Amino acid sequence: MTQQILLRVVNATKYYYENKQQNKFKSLFKLKHLDKNIVLKNVTVHLYRGEVLGIIGDHESGKEMISKLMIKEVAPNLGKVTNKEQTFLADVTHKANDHQTLNELVIRTLSLSGVKLEDISTIQKQILSFAKLTDKGIKTCKEINETEYAQLLVSIAKYMRPTVAIFTNIIQYLDESFQKKFNEFLNEQKEYDRAAVLIDDHLHSIEKMSNYLIWLTYGQVRKEGTVNEVLGAYRDYQMKYNQIQDKNQKELYDLKWKIDKQELPVARGEGYKRMRKYQYGRIPKSIEKTILYAITFIIGAVFAAFFMFIGVGSSPTDKDVATKQVITTNSEPKYIDKSAYVLSLKHDTLLTPSSKGNKVKIPQYSFLDVTGENQSNYRLEVDNKAYISKKNNLYYFNPAGLYEDVDWSELEDYVDGSYLNYIDFYNSFMHQDHKKVSETINADKSNRFNEQMEGQNVHMVFNSDNELTGFTFDIKDKQKLIKKFNISSDTWVVKSKDGYMIADLVENKWIFIQL
Repeated sequence: MTQQILLRVVNATKYYYENKQQNKFKSLFKLKHLDKNIVLKNVTVHLYRGEVLGIIGDHESGKEMISKLMIKEVAPNLGKVTNKEQTFLADVTHKANDHQTLNELVIRTLSLSGVKLEDISTIQKQILSFAKLTDKGIKTCKEINETEYAQLLVSIAKYMRPTVAIFTNIIQYLDESFQKKFNEFLNEQKEYDRAAVLIDDHLHSIEKMSNYLIWLTYGQVRKEGTVNEVLGAYRDYQMKYNQIQDKNQKELYDLKWKIDKQELPVARGEGYKRMRKYQYGRIPKSIEKTILYAITFIIGAVFAAFFMFIGVGSSPTDKDVATKQVITTNSEPKYIDKSAYVLSLKHDTLLTPSSKGNKVKIPQYSFLDVTGENQSNYRLEVDNKAYISKKNNLYYFNPAGLYEDVDWSELEDYVDGSYLNYIDFYNSFMHQDHKKVSETINADKSNRFNEQMEGQNVHMVFNSDNELTGFTFDIKDKQKLIKKFNISSDTWVVKSKDGYMIADLVENKWIFIQL
């Protein structure tokens, strides 16, 4: 998997008016209260090249709307969607309104995807054969069953080879043998640096096929991260809900998220604000801008005519033009939103505040959230404040990366006893607040980001929310480790023990991170 983002949904909110007969003209000026049914609220999704992203949630989560936003079938009311890649959406629910024959659907899809006209007939036969529908080409999509339709969509995706393939509620209709074919297709997407999105309730398959997961609750992102981490939290949530017998208690379950969904957000920058006031009698900003631009244009035209009359405003010199071009060319690109992490492998890296404030010096092996990047810098978040740092100061770590799974038993021989002998005790403090951890474990020297345990060669790593997220400790028998796993780089990352083991072979250190 690469760091390139193929598709992004940023701070997207989608709602519909509950009363379709409301006066649209009045609604522009907010002179009338308009009840809205909010489907998604402030949802951000990034899809990386070489990634299979899973999206889960119950029937009220709004997860099906995500696919419509991704293919730009609908536009968000707030936020933005960026997708310039060839994208194929496979959704079994489309079958009910699909009056095309199978042959027509295949030919139309191939034509739109840029397949040469002379190749379409051959590929069409291959698609129907792969889908086990060779003798049903003249049937309409409505006439075949859901399983056959799902097989057809998977087959089209396989031979179409889209850069982005989105599958909504399709796995449940595939039998075991066809799920293997589907899994092979997903592996091809990853291998050839394309990508796929799985939006489904079939958790067992999602678990096997995805390498990153997003859980939606009432139209909001409840949790995202590694598959094991998110699925563990989701299953625990479902188990507690299913244990409730009383209907009224079930209605009150997760009440905070239900209420929060009804508050309509506005587009956010550094912070997160909601529209709690000014809902009536105020002209929208879009109309305010239009009026402002019109007035500015009229005033500008008057001044331009005046300056031309007195000889001011002559054509710029070549030097002026060259200067403007240099400024434009050398300007730093805007930050692209993303969600990942970085480690400071160097000592005493400086973070510069993105607005006013003091620089922050972070020690080696600090672990920080990435919220954006441009060509030279990362934008980071620490304690709800934004900072900037040069990329070459930090090691990029993406939990959606295709890191190798290595059983902990294979790594134990290469872990120093200072951590290994007390591993269960240390790990019991994972994800606890810094202050609470300090009540039990003493540090040689207090530090916000990384503290050495008193009398031990083990450091505690605290994340951007000031919670314990990992430890650093010595590598034992480094050369044997390198030989056993055929490591050729200075930094080696694997998945293990419900987290990530990162070997800094230059400093002879392990960094264990559990998200």
